[in-house]
Amino acid sequence: MIRKALAKLRTLGIDIQSNHRRRATNPLTVVQRVLRGRDVRTVLDCGAHHGNFALEFQRMFPAANVYSFEPTPATYQVIRKRLAGVPRIEVINAAVGEKSGTLDFFIADDEQSNSLVRPSADAKAVQVEVVSLGDFCKERKIGHIDVLKMDVEGFELATAKGLEQMLRAQEVDVILTEVRFQPPSPGATHFVELVGYLQGLGYQFYGFYSTLYKPTLQYDWGDIIMVSSKAIARQS
Repeated sequence: MIRKALAKLRTLGIDIQSNHRRRATNPLTVVQRVLRGRDVRTVLDCGAHHGNFALEFQRMFPAANVYSFEPTPATYQVIRKRLAGVPRIEVINAAVGEKSGTLDFFIADDEQSNSLVRPSADAKAVQVEVVSLGDFCKERKIGHIDVLKMDVEGFELATAKGLEQMLRAQEVDVILTEVRFQPPSPGATHFVELVGYLQGLGYQFYGFYSTLYKPTLQYDWGDIIMVSSKAIARQS
């Protein structure tokens, strides 16, 4: 009876959520729940923008080192100043990808859409440093990653491939990543492509979060969480 009443309210645009459902729709709460009881030490925040996620991770896991990667030159200056002096957060002026080096980085009208994926033939580009997360972890002697967060505008698969050795060894517990269901540019990672790759390395799909829709009501983009089989087993 209650379910029918709640369903009827939703048709009227009224969504009364239980505490359980409210928690289940918040990706950061889900990450915290998956890692409950764990000594979280390492978070990689790829595509950090102004540092909102970095601050949330630092609040949730105060003993963790948060490494925030932000390639856009102007945005990097903003986050560097904002997070200056915040303990255990390091801001790195670089993009992430499959191989370390330099690449063209394309500047969009909306800075949150800046990407290593070319949106059009006449797109404005700047050269940025690109870091393979595998190389980064070797350099910093990081053997385990508790959380990998990616907001890299279509470069998710290349970023994951740069960390394949650790992913294959199940040394990354939780992956929180933005995905595109209909990539806007050729070469951008598709949701199915990324999930298939990660599942092949032993990661399980955990859920959709913050999903947005096109005017046609088709999925556009949102966040997903993938969890390693090892981390899933620890929850049992």
